[in-house]
Amino acid sequence: MAAGTKRKPKYPKKPRPRPLPKLPQVALQWVSAWAVAGLATGIVLMLLKALPFAESGAKPDEGFALWIPAMALAGAAAGLGVGLLYAGLMLVTEEWRNSLEGDTLTVRLGPQVLCGAVAGIAAGLLAGGLGGAAFFALLGACTAAALNWRAARAV
Repeated sequence: MAAGTKRKPKYPKKPRPRPLPKLPQVALQWVSAWAVAGLATGIVLMLLKALPFAESGAKPDEGFALWIPAMALAGAAAGLGVGLLYAGLMLVTEEWRNSLEGDTLTVRLGPQVLCGAVAGIAAGLLAGGLGGAAFFALLGACTAAALNWRAARAV
């Protein structure tokens, strides 16, 4: 081989996938967090032997295991809806969030929690009126705090 020439690699290099854009990445975080929460809720409901919403004519000792996939899917679907609303709110309020002054944990984490609560209120109003809005606002605020806690403390 001549000096200065490169050898052809034995195996071709695989192209690295690009990272997801911010909006789908945030929504995917919410889907996974709420799916895990739904899975845990389904396990608890199964262990408590809670009756399904619409009981069939089957024996009452059967069908409790269906809570697990049902709640995991319901959590994932709700997480997708609220996560997309949250990601959209974060995109819209980016300039406002960057203009906040201060370096306390409240200043760094507060706007994310507020956006999570507002996204939960919007989704909850569509799903179940004022009671659903309060429930989803609490879940949205807690999810936003949990997902942003490490980044807010690191600064």
